[in-house]
Parts: sequence; structure tokens; C-alpha cells
Amino acid sequence: MNGYYAEKLMQADVRLLMGTFNTCPPEWGAEGVCYTFHKFYYFQSGQCRLEIEGDVCHPKPGELYLIPAGKRHSYSHNPQDPVTKYWCHFDLNFGGIRELNYLPETVMCVPDGKRTASLFRRMFRYHNSVDPADRLLEKAALLELLAVFLERIDAQRLLDHLKDDFPYQMSRYVQEHLAGPIRVSDMAESVHLQPSYFIQKFKKSFHVTPICYVNRMRLERAVRLMEEYPQNGLEGLAHASGFDDYRYFSRLFRKNYGMTPSEFRNWQWAGRS
Repeated sequence: MNGYYAEKLMQADVRLLMGTFNTCPPEWGAEGVCYTFHKFYYFQSGQCRLEIEGDVCHPKPGELYLIPAGKRHSYSHNPQDPVTKYWCHFDLNFGGIRELNYLPETVMCVPDGKRTASLFRRMFRYHNSVDPADRLLEKAALLELLAVFLERIDAQRLLDHLKDDFPYQMSRYVQEHLAGPIRVSDMAESVHLQPSYFIQKFKKSFHVTPICYVNRMRLERAVRLMEEYPQNGLEGLAHASGFDDYRYFSRLFRKNYGMTPSEFRNWQWAGRS
């Protein structure tokens, strides 16, 4: 790996959002979903169908899959032969850039089974701990899991999105302005582009519209604030993340995370009780 990518990896920051080991219920599955977070699926048994950006896979036990944020995917399994797997949702940030490339050859690897399962278990144990120091160990386990994946694929192709400074400039601009209004015209002006061309370039780089991306980043900020300030009111945290309308925030949250903000908070509390 050349020095440019090595430098970007040195900037990597990760945050575990949720995860566990489970046997999937019969209704497990979704069609054409697209989330703001990355996913790891480490399959242990069962029959599964996984489609990412139109490419169909049939995962086998021992295979570790990475589904990048912002990539449309579908998944289902055979209830007669249910899937058991370790899984997690996580945020990944390379110096302000959160996107990863998608290629069929960079979505799966076959890692060492004992080491990988151990990393998942450590990650979940530390995530449910009330000891603040264990959050660092949780992050270390997730970073090691990411390293396990990257060392078994062509990492430069997965990270190719990082070459362009435009995504970095836009990610940084959005992060710096999340708490206030963000207009597309202002985003375009920050990189000296006409709004119409800017929107085209943005969609090519991030695969979503500027407004959709801003909402994703605000939702991720809301999740972080919910973790850091568990006693604060949800409406206040939504406002601090840039949402003026709590009902709109709640609808977006449910669409992206599959649960309401209050259900997510209850899940957090249950995991730490």
C-alpha cells in the first residue's frame, strides 16, 4: 500500500453503534435498503442471500462481509436453515471522509475464525460495560477487526474514494456547519462551483444528494450525542444535531436505523444495565 493510503488509514476513527451474535428470526430480511453506517456480517451457519448494488452473493460460514455505508442492499435467509452470525453497525471516518468504494471483490474475505470471533465478542463486551476506559478497548477491537478485513482484500481499491479532495472538503464543510442551516448554494460556493454542476459532482462522489448526506451526518451526530449524554432530552439532542423539527428527525431516524430515537435509547440503556 502506498504512502497516501497509509496516511489516510492513520487518520481512521471508528465508533461501534450496535451489534451482537444471534440466530436470525424467520422475518429477518430487507429489500433495497441504504443506511448511513457501515455493516460487518460474519456468518457462522445457515442459508443467506445478500445483494449489494445489484451483485448477488450467497454467504458461506466463515465469510466476513463489509457492506459500506450508502450502498443499496437486500438480504434474506431460509427460515428452515436460519442464519447465525456476528454483526455490527459502525461509523468510520478517515479525516472527515466517511465513504468507502464498493466493488464485488472488496466486499468479502475469509479471516481466521478464532481471532475474528474473539474480536466480535470483545467488542460487544466492552460496548456493554459502564467503565469509560472500556470504550477505548471497544474501539481498539473494532479497529483490529477492520484491519483483519483490509489485510485480506485489495485495500487500495476499497479506499480509492479517498483520493479525491472534493469528498474531504465537503465532509469537513458539513461537519463544521451541522448545528446550523446548510444550504446547497453555500456548499457549492465553498468549492467555487455552480450549484447545478456541484449537485452532479456531489452525487457522483457520495451517491446521494447533498441534503440526504447532510441528514445522514446529522443523524450520526444525534446517535453520538445520545451515547455521550444519555440523560438529556431527545428533542434537545435533535436540535443540537441541526434538526429544527423533532417529528422530521424521528421519521428520518426510524427510516435509517429501523427504530425510533426513544427505542434506540431504550436499547442503549438495556445494553448497559
